[in-house]
Amino acid sequence: MSLSDSLGLATRGQGAWFSTGVRRLCGPRRLIFLVLVTLALGAASAARADFMVTPTAGANGFILPDVAYAVPALESAVFLVAPDDAYATDPEVGGTCPQGSWDDTGLLWTTGPITADCTVAVFRGQFTY
Repeated sequence: MSLSDSLGLATRGQGAWFSTGVRRLCGPRRLIFLVLVTLALGAASAARADFMVTPTAGANGFILPDVAYAVPALESAVFLVAPDDAYATDPEVGGTCPQGSWDDTGLLWTTGPITADCTVAVFRGQFTY
């Protein structure tokens, strides 16, 4: 049994041209390479899934975006966080997302690399200045 037979490429009757064409274009070694590359690309795209990041803001401020959104695996989510008058942003961000950091302005919070669905929680308590 040839490689193309075992992969289901060799057919009888009306589909025989496909098997012959693949053998002419690719040859057995190139066909194996193409199959392996296709499998690897499929596995890589499956591994790069999107995860949902859900932000919440308690009283005394807001977070934008304020709705859950998809973030590609190993990327970071960025949020604009602003306190109401007479309040300050709590430097400690809660939730289940990987800890990240504030930018120099103290208004943008960037998570660590996202590896699962998670949450970001700001203004969890009273933090006045």
